[in-house]
Amino acid sequence: MINDAMFRRNGKAGYVLKPQALREAHKDLLTRRTKHCLKVRVISAQQLPRARDSQGREVVDKSVMDPFVEVSLLVPDWTQSPSLPSESDTKYTPASGPQVGGATRVVSYRTKVVKNNGFNPVWDQSFSLPFNCVGDIKDLIFVKFAVREGGQDNDEPLAQYITPLSCLRQGTFSSYCETGPADFRLPGYRHIPLHDSQLSYFLFSTLFIHTEIVNKV
Repeated sequence: MINDAMFRRNGKAGYVLKPQALREAHKDLLTRRTKHCLKVRVISAQQLPRARDSQGREVVDKSVMDPFVEVSLLVPDWTQSPSLPSESDTKYTPASGPQVGGATRVVSYRTKVVKNNGFNPVWDQSFSLPFNCVGDIKDLIFVKFAVREGGQDNDEPLAQYITPLSCLRQGTFSSYCETGPADFRLPGYRHIPLHDSQLSYFLFSTLFIHTEIVNKV
C-alpha cells in the first residue's frame, strides 16, 4: 500500500524523483532536523462498506456497524541517518506512544466509536500527531486513515487510505467569478476516497477530514 501511495503522486507512471535533499546529497539539508505537528480533524464518513468475511464476501447479516477511525503517521527512523550530528540521536517519544517496526516509527490516534451508523457517522474529533523531519523530506512520511469496526481492532479495516504527507497540500479559497460560483474550499478540508486491502476503491465511500501541518519551535 505504501508503494501504491508513493507512485500515485505521478499518476502511477512508475517513476518518482527522490526528494531534493537525497538527489543532490545536500549536506546542509540532511543535517537539519525540524519538528512539526500534523493536526487532524476527523469529521465524518459517507456510506461505509459492510464488514467482509475471510473470503472477501460482505457479511449481510450484520447490517449495523460501530465504526471508528484510526489515523497513523508512519515516520522514518531518522536516527539511522549518518548525516545527522550525534546530539540529534535523542529518542523521539510522542505522547501517544510510538509503535516501532523496522526502520519506521508509527504514531497513531483513534477516534471514539459511533454506534449503529455506517451510512453517515459523525466523529468531529481533533487531535495532533507530532513528528520530526530531516531535510524537509515529507515525501517519505506517510499518513494512513483506517476505518475499523468497534471491538474488532485486530481485523482488517473496513476501509482505508494512505498518502504521502507531502500530498496533503492545503486548499485555496477561490472567489466568485463571472461564470458563477467557484469552488469554495477552506484550507485543508477534503473528502478522501477509501479502498480495501486489495486497493480496490469503494464507489461512494469517503472520509471527510481537515488537516494542517504546523511547524514547532
